[in-house]
Amino acid sequence: MVLSEVSDKYKALLSFISQSEKDREELDAAIKNSDRHKLREITHRMQPMWELLRMEEPLLAYRALLKDSLDQIFATEYKNMKDCIESKVFGIGLESYTVGSNDFYIGYGAKNNKMITLDTGHFHPTESVADKVSSLLLYVPELMLHVSRPVRWDSDHVTIMDDPTMDLFSEIVRCNALDRVHYGLDYFDASINRIGAYVIGSRAAQKCMVRALLEPIAKLREYEANGQGFQRLALLEEEKALPWNAVWDMFCLKNNVPVGEEFIAEVEKYEAEVTSKR
Repeated sequence: MVLSEVSDKYKALLSFISQSEKDREELDAAIKNSDRHKLREITHRMQPMWELLRMEEPLLAYRALLKDSLDQIFATEYKNMKDCIESKVFGIGLESYTVGSNDFYIGYGAKNNKMITLDTGHFHPTESVADKVSSLLLYVPELMLHVSRPVRWDSDHVTIMDDPTMDLFSEIVRCNALDRVHYGLDYFDASINRIGAYVIGSRAAQKCMVRALLEPIAKLREYEANGQGFQRLALLEEEKALPWNAVWDMFCLKNNVPVGEEFIAEVEKYEAEVTSKR
């Protein structure tokens, strides 16, 4: 147990009780003064002992506090505004316990009919964000996406045409949910040209959508319904080599934007003529 290796258990217990009383007083004062910085400081200090003693009730109390805060915020309705909530895996100094976890916000969103945000950097590297789309759309009205590229954690590298991003856009199209999903790009990379990073990520997301829209969904669904697993997988594999990029190039031409790698020279020109002179 917690005190098994302590020689003077009585003294240690009294010290713990005394410190807990001081912490509680500080918490009460911080809550009364709406001092969020102090609340975080005290919680971070108390967290290790709570976990050691398996004291779940204080942890529940903080989520109850967050729920009450959200209830008060959303009590006032505003026209032309959609309420959107987002979870976080962890925060700096809060690695062991995040009040607004994914479970908390999905539960709150489903119960209160709020839009859920899926940030592709807020999940375990092996977790599929695309797989969450069809589940959440059964219970919440809409989704907001923060499309990013996490590298082992929420590092927000520039979005590229990787498998997770292509799977995400494909799932949205397959769910016929284009009108129920909002899209935002969430990345920054100071190691490369900022304009170039923006263009690369934006074009990558658009390419993923183009590929998703060109998928032979009707035929794939037919194979699925008939139990033709071999045929479905074969078509999915052949689809990867179809000339979707020809459609993308035509899209760029019609919208008067650079085709292929032509945008590289445009970004370099802008850097030489504008950003380098600031």
